[in-house]
Amino acid sequence: MILLSFILLVAYSNGLQCQVELGPDLTSCPEDSIYLGQNLSIAGMVAPYAYSWESYNSWQIGSSFIETYASDYLDDTTIANPQIVNREQEPLRFILTVTDANGLQCKDSLEVHFSWFMFTLAGPKVEYINQGDSVWLSGMQNIVGMLPPF
Repeated sequence: MILLSFILLVAYSNGLQCQVELGPDLTSCPEDSIYLGQNLSIAGMVAPYAYSWESYNSWQIGSSFIETYASDYLDDTTIANPQIVNREQEPLRFILTVTDANGLQCKDSLEVHFSWFMFTLAGPKVEYINQGDSVWLSGMQNIVGMLPPF
């Protein structure tokens, strides 16, 4: 009876304690380098870990559909902290599956929002520039789509 209770307790606790946490969603400016998994925490799993990043996106252009995957955006889909090497105008959702030494798998996801000037007009953005300071606006000399006052 005691042995059976111990086996059930181990099986029950191993399944419930597995946790992968990626942290909050990300927002990036065009010049930012983005590495996923910077806030990764893993609990209830046995090292070493295997990592697998996934993303599936589908856009319709005319009558055609374009499908993209994590490998279209990340420099490596099998490491804990891959860098985003390609960007989109739409947010991308990435899912990380972590597999431990015993084959136990846990997942978490995060969304990455890319700030593109033409697509960030939905809400106000306030930045403060001190007198005498200057800014560089992504190489554009005129501000397309903005309304005065600047």
